[in-house]
Amino acid sequence: MNILLTGGSGFVGYYVKQVLSQFHTCVQLADERGTIDLRDANRIKSFLSSALDNNLSENKFNTTSLRNTLPLPHAAIFDAVIHLAAQSFVPESFKNPLETFDINFTGTYNLFSALKEYGFHGKILYISSGDIYGHISEDKLPITEDYPLKPRNPYAVSKVAAEALCYQWSITEDIEIVIARPFNHIGPNQSERFAVSSFAKQIAEIELGLRKPVLNAGNIDITRDFLDVRDVADAYKLLLEKGMNCKEQESEINIKTESSVKASARTNVFKEINTLTKVNALTKKDAKKIKIVENSHSYVYNVCSETETSIRSIINIMFEITGVEAKIEIDKNKLRPNEQKRVYGSNEKIKNITGWEPKIPLKQSMADILNYWKEKLKK
Repeated sequence: MNILLTGGSGFVGYYVKQVLSQFHTCVQLADERGTIDLRDANRIKSFLSSALDNNLSENKFNTTSLRNTLPLPHAAIFDAVIHLAAQSFVPESFKNPLETFDINFTGTYNLFSALKEYGFHGKILYISSGDIYGHISEDKLPITEDYPLKPRNPYAVSKVAAEALCYQWSITEDIEIVIARPFNHIGPNQSERFAVSSFAKQIAEIELGLRKPVLNAGNIDITRDFLDVRDVADAYKLLLEKGMNCKEQESEINIKTESSVKASARTNVFKEINTLTKVNALTKKDAKKIKIVENSHSYVYNVCSETETSIRSIINIMFEITGVEAKIEIDKNKLRPNEQKRVYGSNEKIKNITGWEPKIPLKQSMADILNYWKEKLKK
């Protein structure tokens, strides 16, 4: 498969490209000037007009030599797209809400429009966010995909709007769209603007004698659902390959509980389930798989660990790994009003539909992030 990747130069994009490149041809949305800003519709179209041939290597290609080799403007250049590019830092979205919306919503529209103009009819995996669920009462945890969306910041609002756009385009255009809602993900090379990476950098500085033994933090007694970025990348690959798209949700699935159990479906994702109708009964696991698809937005998938971990315990794991002892000072500027105290999601659907499972233990993630910062600080 030829896959176009937006946001390939970012934290998550680096790992997604590594995973995809093992099985597919993965091309970043970039030209000779670098990563393409999705707000620049003409530049996106120029990129697509340059197209892709079978001899691309590491996303470097000669746009001039390719410009006249393909039938334009209706060349179906890519088989699939993973749309990662976004303004994803919540505090920045409060400072510049219109810019955040312009990047996350208008940029998505520009991408879709350009793809349509150049004959794309494949699958798009749109990366949304678990942040769009907003405040969830603790008795409703874990968060499932069918919870109502209550965005509480401009970043989340922009993602809700983009999800609506995805649904509309999947219905009105000949494009398949799958939506991933990742929760907090962590790993080496993440910006220090994000809490876990910030803690790791500070602790590495203390360990190397570059900082006094004082750790600056916000609210450390909240819980979040943390997942290693490498597990996230694996999830995106599987969703691109096996995830049910928006249009497929329009097909109804009827389950009969008579002596012969039959499931009716008209989508690729149910090929495996359809074979089960040849037997007299479904196993509990198979019936559960169908029920999950019936009872939730079938084209939306939480990408999460299904485990809640407090920020305090994250810091303590890092202290344990490094042997560092430090005082924790709470920075009032990092406290958010009415912050959700507990968060964790359900990953039942993605596991049942794609077979994905998180593999990297939290402690290993912490060790890898610490090692990343120690090596970077030594340079």
